[in-house]
Amino acid sequence: MAAPKSWPIRRKDEVFVTARSRTGHKMAMSMPLSMIFKDLLGLARTNREVRMVLQGKKVLVDGARRYRLNASAGFMDVISFLDVASAYRVFMDRQGRLFTYEIPQKEASLKLCKVSVKHSLGKSKEQIGFTDGRTVVVKDSSEFKIGDGVLMDLEKKEIREHIPLDRGALVMLTGGSHKGHLAQVSAIEGRIIHCQAEGVEFTTRRRYAFVLGKGKPAIAIPEGAA
Repeated sequence: MAAPKSWPIRRKDEVFVTARSRTGHKMAMSMPLSMIFKDLLGLARTNREVRMVLQGKKVLVDGARRYRLNASAGFMDVISFLDVASAYRVFMDRQGRLFTYEIPQKEASLKLCKVSVKHSLGKSKEQIGFTDGRTVVVKDSSEFKIGDGVLMDLEKKEIREHIPLDRGALVMLTGGSHKGHLAQVSAIEGRIIHCQAEGVEFTTRRRYAFVLGKGKPAIAIPEGAA
């Protein structure tokens, strides 16, 4: 199976890459921790070294321990360590490739998620599902629409802030010809959104928009991305 173009690999030099474990993320929106450790963070040179780090059971993805070589992390996931005061978030560059950047320690427990589905559980309870496979139960999901963003508290496993996909929202485009670009939403017409970025106006599919905040990012983003 061919590796997604979003993975930061040297295709002429690398013949084999570690297959990632299945997660809620689509394949193109996540990659194996072995690749992240070797090619992005520089914490290991070989899979053997990656395995030694993981077997120490001190690697966390969104606050959950990861110890398998094929464990993966996806867009907006937080990678942290029990014995080191540093944390990294998975992001996307303007070529649509995934990369990691260091984040403030105070944001290691925060994550932006995108609403992908809603279900009724009965007895006045409803479940919201997100593109990373995460779910949360709420009393009333009527204010949440498919495509909206939420700022999630990973430690408390609860929604801290609801950020609607609406006019004025700052979004990251994860598909289409503007993949990897940040844009401001100016209007929404059904499945199409009108955006503005760097003085240029354009339209794209609504499903490509990942909400980052109301006018400005709700979390720290890489320098030069905005």
